Amino acid sequence: MRILTLTVSSLLTLLIASSGLTNSASAETISEMEYDTGMNQIDVTYNADKASCEDFSGNKKDICLEQAKTIKSTSQSVLEARYKGTNTAYLAAAREKANGNYNVSEQVCDDYAGDTKALCLAKAKAERDSALADIEANRKVYEARKEATDKKVEADYTVALKKCDMLSGNARDTCENNAKKLYKQ
Repeated sequence: MRILTLTVSSLLTLLIASSGLTNSASAETISEMEYDTGMNQIDVTYNADKASCEDFSGNKKDICLEQAKTIKSTSQSVLEARYKGTNTAYLAAAREKANGNYNVSEQVCDDYAGDTKALCLAKAKAERDSALADIEANRKVYEARKEATDKKVEADYTVALKKCDMLSGNARDTCENNAKKLYKQ
């Protein structure tokens, strides 16, 4: 059983930050100032979440602290991805989230013993491994689409240059320059 002791601001921070993961290819990057402000907000939220964990003891406190750490590390990874704006950074953030969720689940499993604990840990590991497999599959799909797009652009550029070859003089030069700009060559 999971204990949700996170503040509303923690959840909002995570949800806002996570929204970039779903659309990384079209997400706009953030400025250095927005990045620094976001990191400061994440630290403030983490400290508040960590302080709220003092109301608990034993494993409940450990779970609470692990949740706070997971939200902090995931939020930082997502913020970094938004700052860098690279698919690699977004994938790293998704991996951080999967591993963080596993760490929380592992802590929850400490409440159990024997076969129940073993089953709990196996389920947590399976969920993490499934999430990591999905992330890897999404990476491969992204790379395949990028490669296909690059090939299409190259083919279109070749056709445009062949059309330019039919012209002469300034018209040909203008056509070739326009093709280079259009196809970013």
